[in-house]
Amino acid sequence: CTHVHEAATHSKMRAFLEHLMAEEIAPTLRTNPGMDANEKLLANIPAYSALILGRLENVAVKDQLDRLAMDGSEKFRVQGREVVAEGLALGLPMHGFALSVAAWAHFVAREVREGSEVRDMGGAAVTAPFQAGGTGLPAFLSMEDIFGDLARNEGWRASVTSMFDVITEDGISTAIDALLAEVPLEVELAR
Repeated sequence: CTHVHEAATHSKMRAFLEHLMAEEIAPTLRTNPGMDANEKLLANIPAYSALILGRLENVAVKDQLDRLAMDGSEKFRVQGREVVAEGLALGLPMHGFALSVAAWAHFVAREVREGSEVRDMGGAAVTAPFQAGGTGLPAFLSMEDIFGDLARNEGWRASVTSMFDVITEDGISTAIDALLAEVPLEVELAR
């Protein structure tokens, strides 16, 4: 698929997105005193999640996956890193985010292998781990400017590596199935 609505309406991807929102993002949200709108939002997270999914599924938007995936390093640094850190602090495994990062790393590695340009604000730093002479995923996960303290969190790194290995060996579909079935990933995340 090439458009966001195609991915968002795929049953497996929709289940993954629902898992990510309900099990990993929602538990990290908290109210800011005096912000009525935020408190109302938090009181009805399922409706807000449905609104987001509805936007992603909207055929009229015609948003392209390539555009959405662009600048993954900046998006994770600004939007994902804190959610993962807070989730881990709460004792959540954050395997959905680990799968997302593993899939992103697979994408970057594939683009480098094929000689395609990776459109990312991180530039050469994002692709360098997968260039000739790079150490691949370990170097990718060590980029502190993107991953912050997660770059040194062995449990998080092990979770991403497990997901990366599942994708490599059995494909993304199997990785999503394992996540949704809560199949143990042979790693224990540091909490």
